[in-house]
Amino acid sequence: MVAQIAGPAKLHPGYLAGVHNGGQVEAKSVNTVSGNGLEQRSILARICFTILWFLPLVFIINMVVGGIVGGFAGTNTATFQGGYDAGSRAARDFFRHYGHVILGGETVIWLGLAYFGFLPGTGKFKRKKM
Repeated sequence: MVAQIAGPAKLHPGYLAGVHNGGQVEAKSVNTVSGNGLEQRSILARICFTILWFLPLVFIINMVVGGIVGGFAGTNTATFQGGYDAGSRAARDFFRHYGHVILGGETVIWLGLAYFGFLPGTGKFKRKKM
């Protein structure tokens, strides 16, 4: 004789029901906080994503700063090639003198964005799939 369950099976709060597999329910462990249903991302994944985001962020900020400095320096030239040369020299000299300050600022921005979870993969919780 098979016993029937009157209602849904009660699971431990740290578990959610998984896929029905041939009449059996598999349970998988999910880290949830106060029943909000959001799954926490592992700390190792957050650290890896944080490290991976450093180079693209530095590259983008250096491009923007170099473009601004070079653009201002190249405005007083008569030809395109003269503007390119003046801008290139100005950006190179700017980074030679202020490169350590720019790198420090980039590092602070990078750590702030990663700490508050604004960079993809660095947030505490995974996004819900729709």
